Amino acid sequence: MGSGLGRTAAVGALAAVWAVCAWLLARTSVPALHLDGLSERQFFSAHDLARARSFSRGLDWMWVGGLVTELVALAVLVKVLAPRARTIGLGRIGTAVIVGMVVLSTLWAASLPFSILGLWWQHHWGLGPFDVAAWLGAQWGTLLGEAGYGMALIVLVVGFAGRFGRLWPVAAWPVLVAVTALFAFTSGYL
Repeated sequence: MGSGLGRTAAVGALAAVWAVCAWLLARTSVPALHLDGLSERQFFSAHDLARARSFSRGLDWMWVGGLVTELVALAVLVKVLAPRARTIGLGRIGTAVIVGMVVLSTLWAASLPFSILGLWWQHHWGLGPFDVAAWLGAQWGTLLGEAGYGMALIVLVVGFAGRFGRLWPVAAWPVLVAVTALFAFTSGYL
């Protein structure tokens, strides 16, 4: 009976905070912007604008291709990984870390061809070098940082969920915000 009352109080408190935030946001206004006299044709030629549209259209198609590939990879992971997760036998946290790292590395590998294509696309339009080895080295460092951040969040979320049940978001938010802020401020150094 006590957990039901605590849950109701937590939901009520979150609803009250949400209502206050919505009320404060509704009171804000945006100053009027007068952009009538601004036209990109004043600063760029028709040829430059057509090139920019062509470059952007290519990036859009690469983004769509990467997104579809990642969704297919996730669907395959759900089909293959979900039945096997219970057989890992490392406990809740260990299993969650293994599953999370498999998902992270699979999504990284699925997006890799489109990232290399994007690197070539920028080189093709004269916007940067096509140094795949240096680029892959930077991507490897990014992946390691994301893996560390992902493991920390998985351990925290699964640990708090096991300790506090359905109220884990209330108990865990300060720690999750602190870990996220730490990663945001240190990720540039990784």
